[in-house]
Amino acid sequence: TFPVFGMAKNGGSFICIIEGATSYASIQADVSMRLNTYNWVRAKHSVLHFDQYNVSAKTSNLVFMYEKAIPTDTVIHRYRFLDSNSYVDMATTYGDYLRGKEEYAGDTASKDVPVSVELVGAIDKTMVKFGLPVDSVVPTTTFADAEKMLLEMKDAGINNLNVRMSGWANGGITQKVLTKVKVLKELGGKEAMSRLIDTAAKNDVNLYFDGIACFAYDSGLLQGFIPFRDAAKFTTREQALIYPYDPIIYLGDAEWRDEFYLVKPRYAKQNTTNLIQALAEQKAAGIAFRDIGYLVSGDYNPKDTVTRQQVVAMNIESMKEATAAGQKVLIRNGNDYAVPYADLITDMDLLGTKYSILDETIPFYQIALHGMKDYTGEPLNIAGDFATEMLRCAEYGAGLNFTFMQEDAKILQDSFHSTLYGSHYDSWKEEVLTLIGQYQKDMEGLNQQRIVGYEKLSETVSATEYEDGTKVYVNYSDEAYEKNGISVAARSYAVERGE
Repeated sequence: TFPVFGMAKNGGSFICIIEGATSYASIQADVSMRLNTYNWVRAKHSVLHFDQYNVSAKTSNLVFMYEKAIPTDTVIHRYRFLDSNSYVDMATTYGDYLRGKEEYAGDTASKDVPVSVELVGAIDKTMVKFGLPVDSVVPTTTFADAEKMLLEMKDAGINNLNVRMSGWANGGITQKVLTKVKVLKELGGKEAMSRLIDTAAKNDVNLYFDGIACFAYDSGLLQGFIPFRDAAKFTTREQALIYPYDPIIYLGDAEWRDEFYLVKPRYAKQNTTNLIQALAEQKAAGIAFRDIGYLVSGDYNPKDTVTRQQVVAMNIESMKEATAAGQKVLIRNGNDYAVPYADLITDMDLLGTKYSILDETIPFYQIALHGMKDYTGEPLNIAGDFATEMLRCAEYGAGLNFTFMQEDAKILQDSFHSTLYGSHYDSWKEEVLTLIGQYQKDMEGLNQQRIVGYEKLSETVSATEYEDGTKVYVNYSDEAYEKNGISVAARSYAVERGE
């Protein structure tokens, strides 16, 4: 997500910031006594893409097929050396670097901690009609429902409310390609959408409309998608056909779920432009990219190769295009190249990848970014552990994120959207509105401040310190923490205000 690595030992440290063609980079690291006697870390750049091709069924020999040429992009490794072995100082140094970049100039987070709410408009589901199974669009939150929910949240006193409307066009949450943007009549059509946009504007709510650009779900000639022409290709000239992942056998499984295509970058770019223009015609205030800012994919067709770094430039152009159209931009996860152009980052990976050599995780990226951008963690109500994710948001200075729909969760039965099982709005309404209000009150005045300190008081208790001296203590344990005048209830957080 962010191209930085470093090491600290014996009172000193360094960080290495990768600039230029960061999309080719990855980080390699290991602990001592495996390959050698040292802890080590380094960058690896995969600049020449290749795939294996089975020439004939009569032989098991595979042929390697490569890109025609090595990209001409420039890679820079910029080092910073510190007289400190504190990872907080290392993260602060990276934050200073970001603030010195032209594209971040003037960026300041919102006054109030952000709250992001995704409303699922419609799902796709096989329904029996006239005795036959028919693929159907099933509404789960109409535009009128969304308007009602939005007003309830504002009446509850929620500030900095950001609503993301997904599944509102082209077949619902599993959206077809955006060669044409068709507002779902099942949700109320364009008139109801316009009323929702007006209501959001009058109530100072940031309303974003979600769109997919990089994938072609359930799309064909009638939708303006021809796989041979529009799908991305490997160096072997094979189309990039993606099979849904099966968590049981660890393989792609097309037996009971439809496969889909990765589209060519230029086709994705045109889809993005179509979405921006359609939202501009509807006078929508915001656009939410489900893939741009989160995923980067090239096209290795030998006749028209588009590298990952070229796609990064195209994605930046798309975000600038949305801004020029007067729209705010919402992205997921927050790849470094996209962050300067985003108004809100949701679904940020606060925990990181659980590699076996890691002892613990720290809020490195959040220390660098806090006070400059609004960000949230994953949706709490559909997370594996609601309480733990909530505490992690408090620990990392993140806003709160939720996913809701108006219909009862039983509507998801016999569909491929069971991950939304905990998203029924009425079941959560009272608890969530109270929780958000309390969280925004507790974190008042902190969202625009930098994080200047972070430490582990025990294996289960952490302390995050802000510029004004305020400290947020988080206790993940099932027992209360009482030590050195600090008191934190079990599975809770406490805020100690600075002077």
